[in-house]
Amino acid sequence: SGVSVSATVDSTNSLVTCVTPDLSSLNISSEQRSLKVLVSLNGEAYASSELEYTVYGIEGMYPTGGPACPICASALTDQSSDGTCCQSTLTVKGYGFSSTTSSSTSALLVRSMETSSHSPICVFGSENVTGTWVDDSSFTCAIPFGAAGSSVNVSVSVNGADYIYLYEYTYTEVENITSCYPTYGPLSGGSAVTIYGSGFTSIDGSSPACLFGTSNVTTATYVNSTTVICDSSPSYSSAGNVSVRTSPNGVDFSHTYTSFYYYATPTITSINPTKISSDSAQTVTVTGTNFFDSDVVTCVVGTTTVTATYVSTTQLKCAVPQLDEGSYTLQVSLNGEDYTTQSITLTVEGTGRFLSLLIIFVSFVVILLILCIVGIVICVKCRNRAESDPDPESSTPPPPNSSRPILGLIDSQQRSTANRPFDLKLTTSQDKPLLLRGERSYV
Repeated sequence: SGVSVSATVDSTNSLVTCVTPDLSSLNISSEQRSLKVLVSLNGEAYASSELEYTVYGIEGMYPTGGPACPICASALTDQSSDGTCCQSTLTVKGYGFSSTTSSSTSALLVRSMETSSHSPICVFGSENVTGTWVDDSSFTCAIPFGAAGSSVNVSVSVNGADYIYLYEYTYTEVENITSCYPTYGPLSGGSAVTIYGSGFTSIDGSSPACLFGTSNVTTATYVNSTTVICDSSPSYSSAGNVSVRTSPNGVDFSHTYTSFYYYATPTITSINPTKISSDSAQTVTVTGTNFFDSDVVTCVVGTTTVTATYVSTTQLKCAVPQLDEGSYTLQVSLNGEDYTTQSITLTVEGTGRFLSLLIIFVSFVVILLILCIVGIVICVKCRNRAESDPDPESSTPPPPNSSRPILGLIDSQQRSTANRPFDLKLTTSQDKPLLLRGERSYV
């Protein structure tokens, strides 16, 4: 079933003009590019000849936003030397464009097809821009200059008569790159490169990107207005420096750039020694290929990252810390981020530590025994001395029944004096004097 619409005939009776109906009710797919059109002058009888009406569709556009001074992504030759004047391109995708652009001799389609033989048109706000056909499913339009932070409505026309509104295009700040880290990576690519600068922006519907060199584009991750992260692209055959640029939309890349150095992918073949003791830190020599003297040469032992020293293009020295006994994989990195795909097993043996602990324990026990013996000897000597040489003032007198003989003399003058105190001088068997005082009871 079809849809009937009214038509008008011009004054010369040679041209019929029809207004196309809403074709959504016909469920036209992207594969169905044309419809049959019949003409009737009385609403009953239709002309025997069939005419063809071409149907086209707009599927979308990209990018949905870009820098206020847009930059061409592919050739990078449309940029001014000072970065103040540049040009970017809006790409419109759809279907049925090739049929629409072909000429037609049908009188019925003259009004629609004559205009479609012209170039497509993009309207940015109130500014019309003539586009260029790319193929039967896309065309491009140069994006006019706009102020950062502003946005404009975008409409397009394929036939020069019917305009389709797409959505808003947003102008962003111009990105400015200052540095990146790491500044070098392997030819195999895949290095997570953090890029620093200003003006970085996240645009809805667009994907940020990085450009390594002039043609290798990789997806970027927006972090904030001063930082984005992207993986270095592979496909370089020889070592050397390349420029790195950023884009908020994957199309318009920055004028400013930083340098990234690609080095030959390193390999490791052996380590020496392959076994170390767990009782101390040690140095392990790594042998391989394509080493170079960078400021961030590192080794990773298991999950522990350690510093390394460059010796030559085939040799590095890794400072392995004290580790528990076990087996560890050892890898090398020349930029602190990307490690060799090969790994060598390093074995840590625990006998040395056990022996050290045993020696410390035995030493402690021996020292403790020596101190005990010395203390006992000192105590015995002190006791013997006290028994053989007692203090006169602190010595206790002998018991009453002591068998020690006591000798004494009484002064003759004292004997003749009655009832007067006397002094008795005694001499012990050890020849030590002893003085007693008392009163005479008899002579």
